[in-house]
Amino acid sequence: MDARALFAERPRKPKKTKRIKDEIARLVAGGPLCDHQSLESLANATAVPKTTLWRHLKSGWLRRAVSYVTPTLTMEHKEHRLRYCLMHVHRPIGVSGFKMDHMYDVVHIDEKLFNMYKGVTRYYLAPDEGLPYRSTPNKR
Repeated sequence: MDARALFAERPRKPKKTKRIKDEIARLVAGGPLCDHQSLESLANATAVPKTTLWRHLKSGWLRRAVSYVTPTLTMEHKEHRLRYCLMHVHRPIGVSGFKMDHMYDVVHIDEKLFNMYKGVTRYYLAPDEGLPYRSTPNKR
């Protein structure tokens, strides 16, 4: 018997996975969206190991998607903004141009300090899952 034949490598067989893709898709799609924001929270919610989720993400089967907050401006909001702008524009008599107020008596508050949402959120989704629509009356 040849010595090389004794130590020749056998072809490796791929490991069998415990869960099939359909089962993982059902588990991922069934969980709440707040648990889809990181692989760790998704792994805890679905009881699927984080490495398994990572492997499916790298193979392109799971997908990472980014959701942006979009403003919900109604016609009433747009008219209110236009009226506010026009309140601070004046046309003096005898002058051909318009003048803006200096607005020294107006205080502007930075509303993003009071918003309790994230403007951009990353989600890990199953192939057939859609990206959630998120909107707010003011965007930042």
